[in-house]
Amino acid sequence: MELLWLSAVSTRTYQVYQSGVNAFLTFMTMQGFVWTTTLPPISEDILIRFVAHCYRRLLLQYSTIKSYLCGIRIRYLQVGLPNPWTSGSLIRLQTIAQGVKRHQGLSTSPRLPITTPILTKMCMALNHGVFDPYTCVLLKAVCCLAFFGFLRCGEFACDTDNFNPVYNLTLRAGQFSRISATFTLLLAASKTDPFRKGVTITYTATGNCVCPVASMQAYLVHRHRYALHNTDPLFVTVDGKVLGRTYIIVQLKKLLRLCGYDDNAYNGHSFRIGAATSAASAKVPDHLIQVLARWSSSCYTRYIRTPQDVLWRAQKDMAYLC
Repeated sequence: MELLWLSAVSTRTYQVYQSGVNAFLTFMTMQGFVWTTTLPPISEDILIRFVAHCYRRLLLQYSTIKSYLCGIRIRYLQVGLPNPWTSGSLIRLQTIAQGVKRHQGLSTSPRLPITTPILTKMCMALNHGVFDPYTCVLLKAVCCLAFFGFLRCGEFACDTDNFNPVYNLTLRAGQFSRISATFTLLLAASKTDPFRKGVTITYTATGNCVCPVASMQAYLVHRHRYALHNTDPLFVTVDGKVLGRTYIIVQLKKLLRLCGYDDNAYNGHSFRIGAATSAASAKVPDHLIQVLARWSSSCYTRYIRTPQDVLWRAQKDMAYLC
């Protein structure tokens, strides 16, 4: 039963939820609450006070507070204790949370896209050996696969101490086809695949320095220096450790700085944003962008960053309509 509860959300999300539950229990202890059951009795008033505590004392962002509340909800549902979510509307809690969101405004820095020109510059720098040879081929393979596969950070990297061959990328996840000059990648688990059916992404050879097929071929030649069991991680660092989120973000920012970009404006999700933006610039039809990125709705439009000159040109075109 515990396994089914754990499988209800992704590993990363579960960890955030657990942090929320821990923060809530700490808050309850600080408030002088004592309980004899698995979890303390709660009410909407208590949750409102917890939101205020997260905002004022813990200095958390709205998105984190919202995730914490989701974690608390899941935990109470799991143990079967009475809770406000099963007893009626939580309009007061929702209003307070909305107040946090409005008060914080747009305090978070925007994530800029890694578009084709930026990816090209990054790959050229890696070709010139800005890091050690192994790290260069590793980063190039990861960057190209993340970009052309519209991958989320959690789909190609994981928490170093939580590698699981059932959910994370392994050597058996990738296959080359000499006939069609393609490389297929099987994602055993992803955000849009809650039932773990698996999603296959096919990469085609592009014939230039950002080619995902060629970059993976080069990487796997170097990868052979380490263990090669089918269930071993697909991506490992130069010291043989599984590719972790923190590592890839640190290396990505170093590479962007070397290429002359402000690394603070980019993160692991910049590949997915950049892929959508580049596809739109290349006039790829909307429905194909949706398929390429595995979006089930039109939310992909939020990821497309339209250059200002394109907007200006649209306004001028509007002015001359007959």
